[in-house]
Parts: sequence; C-alpha cells; structure tokens
Amino acid sequence: MRKIKSVMSVIITVLLLATTPAYGDDSKVLDTVERYTQALQSGDVEAIKNLLGGRLYKKRRVLLEENTEYSDWLKQYYAGASFSYPNGVTSDAGTSDKQVEVETRLGSGERVRTRLILQSVPDTDEWQIVGQFR
Repeated sequence: MRKIKSVMSVIITVLLLATTPAYGDDSKVLDTVERYTQALQSGDVEAIKNLLGGRLYKKRRVLLEENTEYSDWLKQYYAGASFSYPNGVTSDAGTSDKQVEVETRLGSGERVRTRLILQSVPDTDEWQIVGQFR
C-alpha cells in the first residue's frame, strides 16, 4: 500500500510539472512586451514587425510595410511615455495564450490602457503579440 502511494505521488508530481507553465514563460512574455513598447517609443518598425503575428500583423501590414512616415509618428506620439504592467502576465482560460495589460502614460499626461494577447511561436521559446485591444 505504501509503495502504491509513493508511485502515485510521483505520477501526480510529474503530471503537475508537465502541465504547469514555467515562470520562465512569463518572463519571456514580459520581455516581448517590453521590447514592443521600446520599439513603439523609438519608432523601430522592423522590430515591431518581428514582434507582431497572426491577425494583428495582417491588420497592420500595410501600415508597417508601406507607410514611410509611421516611424516618425510613433516617435512623436510616444515621446516621454512610460509603460507599466499592473497585472503582470495572465493566462487566457482554455488556451495557451497569455495576456498583458499595458498602462501607458503619454508625454502629454494622457493615460491609455491596452490589453495585449500573446501566443507562443511554435518550436521556439519566443512569443508574438497577436491581439491588441483598448
């Protein structure tokens, strides 16, 4: 009986470890969001293109690839801005998606709240932003 409890304990532990997302995932998610906010502030359109994926990239493709003034507009809009993530990383129920609420204080003092949806890039440890909602 003791041996069965011990074996069951090991099995449960392995199952929990296999299905629980690692803290490293959340740090990678926040790293992606921080690189995105830095790219917005610096007007780095190439970095933004690499950080977006899925429908969000398709939605912004023309803006990112064809609007030659977008970089300058971003620099001006986000000049003096600060970014915070008051709720950290949260998980989407029923999916492997992650969410990060970004609170932006623009140089003008205006506050903007944005919710970013991130998905893991298959076969890598990278994340992409696939949704953005105000």
